[in-house]
Amino acid sequence: MIICGDMIDRGPENLEVLKTCLMLQAQGAVLLKGNHEQFLEQSVIEMIESDSWRKKPSENLYNWVKYNGGATMFEEIETLAPGKLAEILQFVQSLPLYFSTGKFLFSHAGANTRKPIEKNTEDDLVWMEDRFPYCPAYKGKILVFGHIPHVESLSLR
Repeated sequence: MIICGDMIDRGPENLEVLKTCLMLQAQGAVLLKGNHEQFLEQSVIEMIESDSWRKKPSENLYNWVKYNGGATMFEEIETLAPGKLAEILQFVQSLPLYFSTGKFLFSHAGANTRKPIEKNTEDDLVWMEDRFPYCPAYKGKILVFGHIPHVESLSLR
């Protein structure tokens, strides 16, 4: 099982979702970092480094909570002890940006296919480039990614 990021910010009980993902990881699942884990990482760093976020959050923290689905997750973590925040930070920072197996490459939001996958930046792999879906992927590889929620499922039959 490969989870292509955005494990949080999709409903209530985000910390429980992360616990479930850790359990799946211990059983062999691969967890990748998505842009919502990037928001979480940046926000937790801010929360650990200073208390100033309580009065005047950074633009990043404000935007995550207000516009990018982070309100529920933020409510779950805003009163956590610094040690628990550090555990969350360590987990998020340990997440790989892509995974390769056989003819498949997995990432959260595609890749900048003008350069080798290993040369992509974090932003290349967690934020979709506007022209990416119309680019060919890597020769001999199938690039599997998510990032954009879809209401309908896609049948490959």
